[in-house]
Amino acid sequence: MGFSWLGTLFLVALLIPNIIWARRGMMGSPVVERQGFLSVLERTGQAAVSILLVLGNIRFSGWNAWFIVSLSLMALYELWWIRFFRGEPTEKRLSQRFLGIPLPGAVLPVLAFITLAVATRNIPLGSAACVFAVGHIGEHLTHPKERPNGDTVA
Repeated sequence: MGFSWLGTLFLVALLIPNIIWARRGMMGSPVVERQGFLSVLERTGQAAVSILLVLGNIRFSGWNAWFIVSLSLMALYELWWIRFFRGEPTEKRLSQRFLGIPLPGAVLPVLAFITLAVATRNIPLGSAACVFAVGHIGEHLTHPKERPNGDTVA
């Protein structure tokens, strides 16, 4: 274990748009507190990924395809948030595809963390990212079921 600037940068890239979103709120959608199995997986994975990004001794070992993919996925995540913030912040817009990617707010960060784990050969980070992926994507897949108008992920 040791402090990782690289991992911390990835975590900051994840947190900044989420903090902005939390401060702005989402129009037309009440906050729903989830407490099921997927929520437990999401929160456990989220905590583990966060800790491992900062303290998991993630080291830049040179440019390789996995690292470039990881950076690209995180950049796409940031671009998705920019697109989201330019319009009306609604739950329906959170579920809209971005460049053909379904549920980009859930899919892009977890794929960025998984590919970062592969790039840096960090098995604990990869394992935590997989737990986070199941919970986070699973939670996002349940959102359309709670919409009164029956919208689906498109």
